[in-house]
Amino acid sequence: MAQEAGRAPFITLIMPVYNAEKYLRAAIDSVLAQTFSDFELLLVDDCSPDGSGAICDEFARNAPEKIRVLHLEKNGGPSNARNMALQQARGTYVCFMDSDDTIDPDLFERAAAAAKEYGVSAVIYGMVEEYYDQKGKLKYTKCIAPEQNRLLSDQTELRKEIIHLEERTLYGYASNKLYDLARIRQTGLCFENLTLNEDTVFNIRYFTEAPSAYLLAMAPYHYGKRLESSVTSRFVPDYYELQMLRVRMIYEQYLSWNLCTAEVRKILGNLYIRYTVSALQRNCDPRAGMDHAARRAWLQAQFSSEMYAALCADWAPENRLLRVFAPLFRKKRVGLSLFCGRVVYVVKNKMPIVFARLKQKN
Repeated sequence: MAQEAGRAPFITLIMPVYNAEKYLRAAIDSVLAQTFSDFELLLVDDCSPDGSGAICDEFARNAPEKIRVLHLEKNGGPSNARNMALQQARGTYVCFMDSDDTIDPDLFERAAAAAKEYGVSAVIYGMVEEYYDQKGKLKYTKCIAPEQNRLLSDQTELRKEIIHLEERTLYGYASNKLYDLARIRQTGLCFENLTLNEDTVFNIRYFTEAPSAYLLAMAPYHYGKRLESSVTSRFVPDYYELQMLRVRMIYEQYLSWNLCTAEVRKILGNLYIRYTVSALQRNCDPRAGMDHAARRAWLQAQFSSEMYAALCADWAPENRLLRVFAPLFRKKRVGLSLFCGRVVYVVKNKMPIVFARLKQKN
């Protein structure tokens, strides 16, 4: 059903698009299949050199009452694309989606019902991580979602819950939330142009003073994780610094709220181990340009850091991989940690599905 002329939709979905012609049609089709009709789709063609822009225009011609396309004159990255779309969005609530993902047909209906009934600052739902091998074959899935439908009407209650959302990897993503567009504009929020964790930084700032949220115990967002080889995967030189920014910002957020309990430090300590182990194996990548001596000096520096001192006493990792490293890190066993980091690097690149499973809780 077409929207009434001139009437603002309840939901605006923003989808940055860049070199996505292989997956884009499925992504847009999943949006148009929504059982809730009061929405608009803003496609932001980020100067794609492939056929993505033409696909966007084709869909807009066929559904002009639903779809608008913004063609950017030069590529600026996903943060810039989202920010440009936020200026054009007309919905009461806004959400974000990547152009190689899909959503279930009842997402908008369920999320909008909660937003309308409770008038919350955000609706938070889960996702299904779908792991594909290098041939594009789906190897396995992982569902992460809130445990139950729950209204967080009190700000303190919401703040206490955020660390548990982070523990389940539901806090940092921007693609599993409805946001109050008026709140975004009132606070002047935008996405920073980072190579990693721009979603997390946005969410930390959005929820610092957010008064309420609703948790939906469903996983309607399908996040495609494509397991590339070390040769074709994107290498982020400042990976560790950006991940430590994430941990530090959440830590400081809880300190500012006077809610930094032992449980919070444990969860953040587990994040610290996770990202340090990940950085250890990334440092073995030839693109890191680090020999053994440089990797040793790097790890020694981490064991002398402020975040290590703040969090090492409380961590208690819950997966096989990190439980190997926890005692080594606590005792500052640099040599053994480096050796295990090299083993992880080999496993990740030779057996990526095995590596992905090792990272899961057990």
